[in-house]
Amino acid sequence: MKPTFAFVLILLLSSFQFIYGQKINTEYAAKHDKVALRYSPSAKANVYKFLNQGGRVFVYQKHNDLWYSIKQDGEWYFALIEDLDSPERVPNKNPNSILQNYPVDKFKLTSDGFINDKDESRSFIVINIPNTDQKTLYQKALKYINKNYVSPKDVMSLIENESITVNGFAPRSIYRNKLGHVFDMNYTINFEFKDNKIKVEKPSFRLTTFTQSHQRLLLVHDGTLDGSILGIFNTAGELKSKLAKNDLETHFNTLIQSFANTLSSPETDW
Repeated sequence: MKPTFAFVLILLLSSFQFIYGQKINTEYAAKHDKVALRYSPSAKANVYKFLNQGGRVFVYQKHNDLWYSIKQDGEWYFALIEDLDSPERVPNKNPNSILQNYPVDKFKLTSDGFINDKDESRSFIVINIPNTDQKTLYQKALKYINKNYVSPKDVMSLIENESITVNGFAPRSIYRNKLGHVFDMNYTINFEFKDNKIKVEKPSFRLTTFTQSHQRLLLVHDGTLDGSILGIFNTAGELKSKLAKNDLETHFNTLIQSFANTLSSPETDW
């Protein structure tokens, strides 16, 4: 009796799950400092947190040959398999330690755009960095952008010592659903500098993709019949794509957190 197509498919899917969804459910430790927990299994993905050597994480399963799926702080992240090992094989250097993020507010996305999650009357965030004058903050910000962007001169608009506007591009960064409907993002974010503080204005963004035809994902729209225009929220204010909302918040809050961490750190002479 020949096996049916359905039977063969079930066997293949079971094998795939065993290899690439293999459950581990074990605590692992970081083998060295600055082990990245990322939002997706890609070396280019945004970093949620860094673990110091010995820092513990709960490994849920092997995602593929390179990445583990990680449960941390009640959320799911990814770490490279080569960066983790069983705790007994890792030198005990401050276990459970995590490099601390500099305190900064976060943006929350609403149907009216981004707002400050701690003060919803504000559409901006202020990063307070004491004992640092305006010019120093501006110069450190320039160094950060030059280091983290391709062709930084092409993405920046400057008012010397006062403000920097970044016009960035993040390909395939915003997912509308879990079926792989993903959008490229063009975005603009503005930083204004004064002594001891930086004002970050709410980001603006444009989401586009091309599958069988050109599509746009707008902040607010009820959607067209042909699917060429979709909305994160509808005109009644109802959230239609939680995944896109989360991806947008994650992208900009991670960018701002990394920016704040860098600018608040003392510079090192080489």
